[in-house]
Amino acid sequence: MRNIRVADRRDWVSGHDLGQPAPASQSRNARMRDWILTLPIVLLLVVLVLPWSGVLASGPALSITPGSAPAGTTVTIVGSGFTRGRNGSLMLDGSTAVASFRVTGSGSFRAKIKIPKGTPIGAHDISAVGSGSTLASATVEVVDAAPTVAPTPDPTPAPTVAPTPAPTPEPTPAPTVAPTPDPTPTPTVEPTPAPTATPTPTATPTPTPEPAGPTYYVSTSGADTNSGSLTAPWRTIQKAAGLVPAGATVLIRGGSYSGFTMSRSGTASAWITFRPYGTEAVSVVGDTSHSKVIDLNNAHYVRVSGLSVTGAPAQWGAGIFVEGGSSQIELLDNVASNNRSFGVK
Repeated sequence: MRNIRVADRRDWVSGHDLGQPAPASQSRNARMRDWILTLPIVLLLVVLVLPWSGVLASGPALSITPGSAPAGTTVTIVGSGFTRGRNGSLMLDGSTAVASFRVTGSGSFRAKIKIPKGTPIGAHDISAVGSGSTLASATVEVVDAAPTVAPTPDPTPAPTVAPTPAPTPEPTPAPTVAPTPDPTPTPTVEPTPAPTATPTPTATPTPTPEPAGPTYYVSTSGADTNSGSLTAPWRTIQKAAGLVPAGATVLIRGGSYSGFTMSRSGTASAWITFRPYGTEAVSVVGDTSHSKVIDLNNAHYVRVSGLSVTGAPAQWGAGIFVEGGSSQIELLDNVASNNRSFGVK
């Protein structure tokens, strides 16, 4: 009888080993294992890319607060969207470095800059420059500081002088003549001197009040960026001539000043006046840019008083020159000397 071997369980061959599809439960387990292994890599990519998404979307930008300010004041520059760790300079109009910056890890920076004194009024460019190229820019508007008008003091009322009553003289009794047998000459009555009346005191004159309009001040220790008040005066008379309104009085502290051109006008009831402060001596001196030391050009209802005007340097120049159809000009107590070719024309 032929021997027949019974197959051992280890010799069994599964359909999967023969290239047939694995059961569905095993396929699901494999996909779950692959997804779990991939998830940490996806999360890591999100963490690395997310901080840069805003930078790549917007690009570098600058903002300025406040957007307008007078020269000599401080503004704040905020940069965003820059490359982290980058250094550079903040430039005014592409030529003047006013500050430096360093970008933080968030791609931003903050810096304060002071607009240089003497910067002209108008729009100016602030740019962030790094590695020789402009990264971003913004505009700041430089404006003029509004002058502060000093209050006009009230005039002091004149004291009222009370009249002094004249004294009433006492009557002098007539002398009594005693009777006598012999005629006695009548005694001569001495006249009683009239009392001297006390003189009436002279009333103190009422001081002339300051003009009713605004008052501005100029001093050799001032600055044209000031407000023009008594405590913050301007430096040049030209600054006052270019700003003051009708009815204004410009009081000039003692010292020597450059010439000026006046082309503003007052009105018939509100003249513009230039005169010294109190009794202080003021000299206005010509130079190569002021051949007409005081030039009143197309000005009306303007008064100039108490100034010493000298040094007009050029032929056909003048100490005080009135031109351009100017009218209603008053020149009072001025001294013009050493001017070429005219003192006043």
